[in-house]
Amino acid sequence: MSSWFKVPVDILTNLSPLEEYRDRANAPDIYEMSCRGGRADAAEFVARNILTHLDLAAGQTLVDIGCGEGTLLQLARPLIGSGRLVGILPSSEEVNRTTAHLDSPDIVIQKGQTHATGLPDQYADRVVCNNVLHITAKPELSLKELARISKPGAVVYIGEMPLADEFADRRYKSSPARAVLSALKHYGLAAFVATLIYVVREYLWGRGASVGPKKIFWIEPERFHQLACQNAFVVVATVRQTLLNSDGTTRQSPTRMNYVLRRT
Repeated sequence: MSSWFKVPVDILTNLSPLEEYRDRANAPDIYEMSCRGGRADAAEFVARNILTHLDLAAGQTLVDIGCGEGTLLQLARPLIGSGRLVGILPSSEEVNRTTAHLDSPDIVIQKGQTHATGLPDQYADRVVCNNVLHITAKPELSLKELARISKPGAVVYIGEMPLADEFADRRYKSSPARAVLSALKHYGLAAFVATLIYVVREYLWGRGASVGPKKIFWIEPERFHQLACQNAFVVVATVRQTLLNSDGTTRQSPTRMNYVLRRT
């Protein structure tokens, strides 16, 4: 199937997160990579909020795991001077797209995953893992990896972690009509046609469950604190995620938390 005639994978939940984000890297809008399509303002808002917790200084090394289009790294560059900025993304498509978008030799984007970054031991002074951990297969392994690459005393920011199952009471784009309308709204006519054909085919072949419920990892704050402590972290702060509305006002997320940790 050509790239013009391609079903957007974020409406089809039988695919893995890796496949979904590989597809996002090919979207016309670069901000699809951080799930903020059409919202450069939201991407910057989130990045600036994260930076307020990092206390960056010249010469430090900052690693952003799941850096998306690299907004956070761009904003951090003037704060660390001769320090290192490294972004980690799981697919070659994402690495190539973000590298081209940033076009900066001062920012290194490389392939890796939350549980296997490929970075040396005690490498980073600051680590960010925002809106990522909830889609990993084994979050406890990811926390071990974050601890491994962090220097003693390093600050680690884990953001947008669900405190409850956000899909417990609803199906994720489970009706054919909802799936094809979502494709039209977010990707245009070509994706609408491709998705319509896909959904009809799947239901005719008895595979309608491929457009089904979406699963994420979620954890209550108290339990997350325990998990962090078990992996050589102390919890510095726990705050509710703040969302930016399209009119510029803000609101608190009902289900997402941010955690600031320090490596022991």
